[in-house]
Amino acid sequence: MEIDVLVTGVTPESGRLSTAKALQRGRAADAGYQSKVLTYGGSPAAYKFQLLPYVVEDRGYTHPESLKLLEVLAHRTEIAWRLRAKIIYDFWLKLLSVTLQRSIAHSILFRARTLTCRTEGRDNILPIDIDEVRTYTVT
Repeated sequence: MEIDVLVTGVTPESGRLSTAKALQRGRAADAGYQSKVLTYGGSPAAYKFQLLPYVVEDRGYTHPESLKLLEVLAHRTEIAWRLRAKIIYDFWLKLLSVTLQRSIAHSILFRARTLTCRTEGRDNILPIDIDEVRTYTVT
């Protein structure tokens, strides 16, 4: 089994949809999930290949079909861990949330350092003082 992860962006600037419809909880996750299903179609099964789209909105909503994977993991480990499946399920949700947060922070810092390395003789682009970020005015 392969897991294809997609983090979808919820934005009011969707073009064809009203703002209320575009911001509707679960809409972006459902669109992303359906897109993955259409992209891979029925062909993976023909090659003894199974794909599970795991789709999360950038606001935290996870597609219900994606959550089923965590439910299966929780129930399969319930006996081995001697904990209720609900506790294991909640553990998986927290673990994925923390992992996503750490990955985003790491990506920002890594890219900022990479950009700094490519600009010889220039100062580090990362702000030294948090007040610079707090008081910055976007133009």
